[in-house]
Amino acid sequence: MTATPVFGVLGPLTVSPVGGQPVDLGGPKQRELLAMLLLHPGRCLPADRIADAIWCGAPPASANGTLRAHVSRLRSHLAAAGVHDVLVTQKTGYGLFVSRDQVDSVRFEDMLARGHEALRAGDAERAAKICAKR
Repeated sequence: MTATPVFGVLGPLTVSPVGGQPVDLGGPKQRELLAMLLLHPGRCLPADRIADAIWCGAPPASANGTLRAHVSRLRSHLAAAGVHDVLVTQKTGYGLFVSRDQVDSVRFEDMLARGHEALRAGDAERAAKICAKR
């Protein structure tokens, strides 16, 4: 059975299955990889773009193989916590395929959009209530 994870990027980077303990995400490159993918949930990012980001514009010659190893390690850390099938390898890269409500930053952006919509409609009270929800 696959646990439904909640991904936190607002504050410390965390992955927690609902009702479970936060997942050990491994080393810094695995964490950077996950953060990069969480910036674009539901999209496949080219491997070279990911490598460029996690090696600050200067990926090593071994970046492709090393990136594959980091993906494998991150996938193992997630699987150990019961989180399966969210980190996907595609022909040209990698993606984290999760729903919008699983990523705190996306939920925050959605909340702000709903609050802004209420303000545009002239309903400041509703906007305040929307933005006060956690």
